[in-house]
This record gives sequence, structure tokens and C-alpha cells, in this order.
Amino acid sequence: MSAVAAGDADEPEDAPDNEPGTIIATGDVYIRSLPSTSGAKCAVLHKGERLERAGEDTANWYGVLYNGKQRYVSRKYAKAEE
Repeated sequence: MSAVAAGDADEPEDAPDNEPGTIIATGDVYIRSLPSTSGAKCAVLHKGERLERAGEDTANWYGVLYNGKQRYVSRKYAKAEE
């Protein structure tokens, strides 16, 4: 039992989450249902507006939370806030 307890102390702590929690639109951009231009247009995020990030990002899309649902915004027209 002491070996098990001692092993717990040697485990590294989780790294802090440095991912920004919001994105800001750098231009007017559609909020889409899928991370693709084939995804349905749900709304428009206007320049300067912010959305909470949620879910997974892709190479070209930020995952965001819109009306309580997972949605996507193009990285071409938005940036992560630091």
C-alpha cells in the first residue's frame, strides 16, 4: 500500500489550460452547424462580437457555443482572445 501511495506523489500535475475562452470576430462571419461551408448558416457574428469557445477546433474553424449548441466560426474572420 505504501508503494501505491508513494507513486501518487510522483505523478505530474495537469498542465494549466492556456486555451483562450472566447473568440472575437475580425469581420462579419457566419456561425455554422458544421466546420465547413456546407454546414447550415445559423446566424451572423458581426465584427467585434465575441463567442465562448466550446468543443474541438479544426485547422480552419473554431468550435464555439451558440444558443447552447456546438457551432463553428471560420478562422479567416475570427481570432482567439488571449
